Amino acid sequence: MHDLAAKWCVRIDMNEIVLLLFALAIKHGVCDLALQALYCRPSNKHIFLSPRAMIHSLHHGVGAWIVLLPFTNYLTAITLALLDGFSHHIIDFCKSTLVKNKKWTIEGKMYWVATTVDQNLHFSIYLLIAYLVTII
Repeated sequence: MHDLAAKWCVRIDMNEIVLLLFALAIKHGVCDLALQALYCRPSNKHIFLSPRAMIHSLHHGVGAWIVLLPFTNYLTAITLALLDGFSHHIIDFCKSTLVKNKKWTIEGKMYWVATTVDQNLHFSIYLLIAYLVTII
């Protein structure tokens, strides 16, 4: 490995990957539940540039950056945090648009199917982020 590349690479082991995934899950709970309830209601996520939806996505991006800093270098942390924030916004927009267009409500089964897909996509992004931390 070239000396410059070695300087910027951070090697992490399996225990650290599990810890990173756990920290991302905790971040997700804090941002998707507590912070969203406190600062982002109503979010109008079906409107792509809704200010509250954008604040919600910013919470996720900043939270991911904070979580990632101990596991990787600054540039990688900010890049992956941007990936988290932008992907979170797009996933939420798609789910919210579908739910609104189909007129699904929180009492209906399809709302919960859409929410399940939404959450699984978010956690798939976290798995991708953890993988990218290992190879960048």
